[in-house]
Amino acid sequence: MASRPSPQARRLEKALRERLRTACDIGDLATTVAEMLGLLQIASNGADEVIQVPRDSRNFRRDRGLPHFARSDGAWFDFGITLRKGQIIAWSFEIRFPDTWKDGPGWARFDLNPPGHANEARGLRSHLHLGSDDDGMSIPYTASFVSPGEDVTADDAVAMLDLLLTGMRKTGRQRDIAAVST
Repeated sequence: MASRPSPQARRLEKALRERLRTACDIGDLATTVAEMLGLLQIASNGADEVIQVPRDSRNFRRDRGLPHFARSDGAWFDFGITLRKGQIIAWSFEIRFPDTWKDGPGWARFDLNPPGHANEARGLRSHLHLGSDDDGMSIPYTASFVSPGEDVTADDAVAMLDLLLTGMRKTGRQRDIAAVST
């Protein structure tokens, strides 16, 4: 018999669903509300609870055929958030950009590894991948809303989701290289 989700996992799931519903309502997401409601789930894997887009494993092949949220501009993303004893201990938020976006990386992933992960000893528990899964492009970051040593909150997770929903978009700006002096 599966255990019931913790109150913390339920509250976080509700906050994520509310933010996703708002994005659907205002047109930031091409994913419909009905699709969105079916995409987000809470799963249990032993001592941990994971709020995620249903998947058997991470989508490292960036297969658009796997479940995901689609933005109205053609970008698409998924995420997973791991809680232990009601506290967020890890996450992975990955966005993939349309092939028509020729400039910049094809995707970006924000990872927060669980405590004790090998990356923690290397100062990379919280890191960003820009178009490469290799360490050569793994960039340490501390998001402005998460301080080192501080507990990660539901608000932090919603802020990461918001970055994928409304941030990281093409600006339409074109630099005039000829006008730049050397």
